[in-house]
Amino acid sequence: MVKKRLATCLQQAVTEAQREGSLVAVTLPEVVIEHPQNPEHGDFASGLPLKLARTAKEPPLVIAEKIAKHISLYEFVVMVGNIRGKISRGAITTH
Repeated sequence: MVKKRLATCLQQAVTEAQREGSLVAVTLPEVVIEHPQNPEHGDFASGLPLKLARTAKEPPLVIAEKIAKHISLYEFVVMVGNIRGKISRGAITTH
């Protein structure tokens, strides 16, 4: 259930970033939520910025930062780190 909520949250954040023009409007690939191999990188991660990088013609970290600006902090606290341009949810972050 959490993975599905996170995927929906990311999809909405990308849509909002595209709507405001900070992220190029491209076809959104499937949003996959996974557990990072290194637990220090958080409980969940998505390679979405990596998937969008080629078509958006921007580095994954830049895309991750743009997406993160549109994620509701009410539901999730987002940590965007230089972890191969992934968006990670920190270890103790749900409200």
